[in-house]
Amino acid sequence: MVNDFVINAAILIASFFIIGQLFRKYPLHRTSLLNTQIWIGICYGLQGILLMVYTIRLDALTIMDLRHIPIMIAALQGGLPAALISSFIVALARIGLFGFSFSSVTAASCMLLIGTGCGLLLNRVKPVKLSFPLLNVASLLVISSTIFINRAHAGLSLSTLQSLLLFYWLVALLCGQLAYYLYLYIYRMNTLFFKLQESEQRYRSLIEKSPDATIVHDSNTILFVNGKGLQLLHAASPKEVIGSSLQQFIHPLYHKEPQQQPHERLNKTAETERIEQKYIRLDGVEIDVEVSMSSISYKEQPAFVTTIRDITDRKITEQKLQQAITALQRLSDLDGLTGIANRRSFDSFLDQSWKIAMKKDEPLSLIMFDADEFKAYNDAYGHQGGDDCLRMLASHTEHALAHSNHMVARYGGEEFAVILCNTDLDVAIGIAEQIRSLIEALAIPHSSSKVCNVVTVSIGVATIMPPFYISPRELIERADSALYRAKIEGRNRVKAYDD
Repeated sequence: MVNDFVINAAILIASFFIIGQLFRKYPLHRTSLLNTQIWIGICYGLQGILLMVYTIRLDALTIMDLRHIPIMIAALQGGLPAALISSFIVALARIGLFGFSFSSVTAASCMLLIGTGCGLLLNRVKPVKLSFPLLNVASLLVISSTIFINRAHAGLSLSTLQSLLLFYWLVALLCGQLAYYLYLYIYRMNTLFFKLQESEQRYRSLIEKSPDATIVHDSNTILFVNGKGLQLLHAASPKEVIGSSLQQFIHPLYHKEPQQQPHERLNKTAETERIEQKYIRLDGVEIDVEVSMSSISYKEQPAFVTTIRDITDRKITEQKLQQAITALQRLSDLDGLTGIANRRSFDSFLDQSWKIAMKKDEPLSLIMFDADEFKAYNDAYGHQGGDDCLRMLASHTEHALAHSNHMVARYGGEEFAVILCNTDLDVAIGIAEQIRSLIEALAIPHSSSKVCNVVTVSIGVATIMPPFYISPRELIERADSALYRAKIEGRNRVKAYDD
């Protein structure tokens, strides 16, 4: 008899797991859809029949098993409809398996009573963890009463029944609690699975509707690609992409740069920062993309999800913007009238050259010159003529000194400056004389000049080995002082600063 009860308990446990798997994709609760409740009732009714097949027969009229437990679990999972259906199936099976008799009818009525009571009360009496064992006791009382009624009706002895019922109660209560905890475990697992499915469906829907290309892949193969990904890779259908290696779409320039491969850093972080790469579409067109990657589980296997954004248009815009900024920067460094460096650019270049000369212990020379009698030139030829004259002076001087270490700048008005890096005084004087002769040779008419009948310039030159205790302003003052001497000594000449 003990073996028979163990078999009943094993059948009970195994069938619970089977039923749990059958309803894995559906929430099992008394508020489930009616269709689900009906199938729950049918399944637990069949479980009750299986338990009756392996029932424990005490005599010709009395049998014992655990068939009431599936009815209680049906009430838990499907409410009143499931409990009534399972109890009705068990009741019919009792009559069908053991014949139509008084004992079969009373046993069948007992199951219907248990099914109705559990269906009405089990989910309404809180908490369920207390109501379940209480209803199990109530069900055992009904079953025990039915056994007493059947034996009394048949005129059988009741003396040996007490010890059997005690053992039956112990087994039924123990199996009832085990069934309840199995129900909780299966219910929670199925609920988690159901929520996981819902979450996966929502995630898949979000991915499909994402404005960015999304590709799921393992270390070698693409497993999933959304519609935006197909569009980005210029694929007509997923078949053209799925099964391929993501590496084949990455530009070869990035294949040998580990720092550009985000999946290589995922062991340390859950998600990589966005990086910029170039991809090659199926039609061979190169595109600029922004890529980020994170690790996920896809179909219960470790995988990566790569989000790709086409930034080709943005890169083109950035390039044009950078070109515009560069052009604007260049214009901001140039004099609007003459097109050579302006005062701002002169100050910056002088400061930079001063630091280099001080660091390398090199001479730095500065030439400052302006047009002689320029006010009289403006009065005679007009401001437009004066502007044209300044342009010619600037243009020819700059062309004569086309050297990367030199700068010609308009210092202000008709005054110009030339910075000569790593140039000593003798060489600077020679260059200054070259400028003076060049401008005079231009033979720009100047009928109002008291110096010459053509435009001439006066030039001051200064050279210094920059010490740490003075500023570039000292060099400017020295060159300006030499220029003043050139003017007061008759103009159209070069004078060097003399300590």
